[in-house]
Amino acid sequence: MKPIEAIEKRQSIREFRKLKLTEKQINEIRDYYTSIKALVPDIETELVISTGDDAKIRLEGSAGYRGHAFGAPAYLTILSEKKENYVLNAGFIAENLILK
Repeated sequence: MKPIEAIEKRQSIREFRKLKLTEKQINEIRDYYTSIKALVPDIETELVISTGDDAKIRLEGSAGYRGHAFGAPAYLTILSEKKENYVLNAGFIAENLILK
């Protein structure tokens, strides 16, 4: 799929609430993350994937939309070393993951 098609087909989290990710899908996300060429390659990042019924409770206040966790099937959190342009770099990686 071309990037523009992926952008046009992007769906809201609310449309996925009832679905659960398989271990195969989680591994595919992890593998894809390691293949992303970061915007600033010398900034260390780490992907944390939170799943399960308690993920919403654990992440409430720090994930989701303005700290409101929606109860998604999985939350992808990008941890980053704090350097110049680290937020831009993490956002670039996140958008790549979202489009995947």
